[in-house]
Amino acid sequence: ALFGPALAPHLESDIVTDIRGIGLLGAFDLAAKDDTPGVRGGQAVKDFYNAGVLVKMTADTVILAPPFVAEKADIDRMFDVIRGIVATL
Repeated sequence: ALFGPALAPHLESDIVTDIRGIGLLGAFDLAAKDDTPGVRGGQAVKDFYNAGVLVKMTADTVILAPPFVAEKADIDRMFDVIRGIVATL
């Protein structure tokens, strides 16, 4: 399965405003918290890091780029972590 479409079911949340991807590159936008861009993203990047998932953040946009050698189990774990963290934001 393609990474972008596979990511979408894990991000069913009111705070996720857009999901996109191509190949093994994916991104999703988080709604600004308290009308202040970057606040939710700042918390998210800390939570992802503490859970062992490295992401690139640009304000409230989460950018995912797993290694090309990642196996299905690695991607599944990443999706599980993402789903759990998005639910807490």
